Parts: sequence; C-alpha cells; structure tokens
Amino acid sequence: MEIITVDIRNEQEKKALLFFLDNLGYHYTTESDGTLTNDQFGEMLKRKAGFLAGKTTSRPWQEIKNSYQQP
Repeated sequence: MEIITVDIRNEQEKKALLFFLDNLGYHYTTESDGTLTNDQFGEMLKRKAGFLAGKTTSRPWQEIKNSYQQP
C-alpha cells in the first residue's frame, strides 16, 4: 500500500477527485485540517500575542517527560 497526500484548493476539486476515485473503485479516507470556532481562534490569537510578548515560559523536555513517568 502507498499513501498519497493531495492538497485540495477548493470544494470543486475535492468533488472531482472523489468522483474519479469512486469510479475507479479505490478505497480512500479524507481528512480535514478542521475549522476553528470563534472562541478557539480568539484563544489562539491571545496565546500567540503572549508568546510574542515574551510572557510564555518553557521547560526542558526532560523535565516535562519526567513529570509523566511513574515513580
């Protein structure tokens, strides 16, 4: 099996491609990047602004990893 990823630019292209695959009898799955709600988009902008303003802290990966390991 081989996987091919296609970036579809619009709904018309998607319909044409799926029609083509259906006619050839291919099995396929579709994924979507999803759409953010207004609240999610606002939260993303707020976090980005905090990051750009230097208000976000970080920790080393090993410290984070250790916090999830059981003693």
